[in-house]
Amino acid sequence: MKVIGVNIDRETEKWQRLIKNKNLDNWIHVYDPERKSDFRAKYDVYGTPSVYLLDEKKIIRGKKLDHQNMLTVIEILEGKVSSKN
Repeated sequence: MKVIGVNIDRETEKWQRLIKNKNLDNWIHVYDPERKSDFRAKYDVYGTPSVYLLDEKKIIRGKKLDHQNMLTVIEILEGKVSSKN
């Protein structure tokens, strides 16, 4: 599993401290200070935090999840629980 963090704020020093203080070095971190990317429109990201779950083919399997329902979606996708529960 890979975690990608996208900084949409302009406070890079605060962001870099957070990465260091929370030991998030194993995440993939991206930053678009010039706002050249259209990820907001493509992924409907207009507020933070926004959590998306993508599979290995980069297909969105869960959108705007929180920490509790993200685990449930993962378990459903892995066949550990029924989606009818």
